[in-house]
Amino acid sequence: MACELSIKEAYEKQSVKKLLALMVCFFFIASSLLSIVFMLAYPNHEHDFHSPGDECTICMHLVNATKLVKLLFAFLICSQLVFGCLSAIFSTLKSSAFYKNFISLVHFKVRLNN
Repeated sequence: MACELSIKEAYEKQSVKKLLALMVCFFFIASSLLSIVFMLAYPNHEHDFHSPGDECTICMHLVNATKLVKLLFAFLICSQLVFGCLSAIFSTLKSSAFYKNFISLVHFKVRLNN
């Protein structure tokens, strides 16, 4: 019974991690799409200089949205480059000594009887 509880708790922890990962992905995609929509909706707007500092609030939001989109896409490009380099490195190491030291019962073709 204790083993079943620990398996159930581990499954619940994994499902919570998956849910959090999905939420992060959703907010990442939503923030980038909404920023792009905002930038496309207000390129030619009427400037209002009623905010403090005599700056147009829509222009300030457009600049912030542009910075956010550039930051998100720079992160995407950098992460893709890192994962591509890592996968290339691991694929070249696959035939080298990196995997040669991994020995298991299947490697020795051991048959386990019940």
